[in-house]
Amino acid sequence: MPASSVKVAVAASPRHLLDRRQAMAPQIHRILRDRIVALEIKPRTQLSRAEIAEQFGVSQTPVREALLRLEADGLIDVYPQSRTEVAPIKLDKLAEVQFLRRALELEVALTLAAAGPGKAGLAPVQALVDQQLAIAADDASMGRFMALDRQFHQALFELAGQAELHVLMVGRSADLDRVRRLHLPIKGKRLAIVRDHQAILNAIATSNAAAVVGAVRQHLSGTASSLDGLVARHPDCFQASAGNAPHGLPHANSRPTMGHELLSDFMKG
Repeated sequence: MPASSVKVAVAASPRHLLDRRQAMAPQIHRILRDRIVALEIKPRTQLSRAEIAEQFGVSQTPVREALLRLEADGLIDVYPQSRTEVAPIKLDKLAEVQFLRRALELEVALTLAAAGPGKAGLAPVQALVDQQLAIAADDASMGRFMALDRQFHQALFELAGQAELHVLMVGRSADLDRVRRLHLPIKGKRLAIVRDHQAILNAIATSNAAAVVGAVRQHLSGTASSLDGLVARHPDCFQASAGNAPHGLPHANSRPTMGHELLSDFMKG
């Protein structure tokens, strides 16, 4: 089957999404990035610079800049004189990103617990969890659920005075977000996220450092079998790590490597 074209994936003209008063390249980058992360543009979809420029109603120059940024994000692969396509999810990169996420989010939560914001100081974050709970069972609201999830974590970083670190983490987490988007439809996943978010807030509000560590680790933990299942269901979305078992996973009768243990961590988050 021939590779699909971004013209199909992007669908109707996105010209109305651009603010012509602002620079084009960052806006095109954001729109394409959001759609790749949401899996509206799937891994290994071929991208045509000319077609994208036509759809946005711009020259190829800002499109070229946007694609360079997507390549830096690790979201597209460029094969000179051949093709440009959406990159598959790379399992070894997921391990690196999850290591970063676990370190940062744990430190943020402990910082907030030490500061003692109490329930009143966490009220805006609690409102986000309440909104997530209200739509957790609605399959049509998964995009909104993911947006609230990002806002929850962003709000904690901002309360800790570390907004720029959240920007850094998000910039490195595109593959992680794609995997989480694959996992959200699985029964019980969204309610588990809500429960974990509530546990984190409860631990911070009571300044219980031990409970904070447990809640954050629970939220960022999962099982290797969950990842195995996602790879099995969506093999075209993934690229195996070099030198490992199929799909970059350990063999069933082997002890997981440290990298694989890290990979399993994101399944709850």
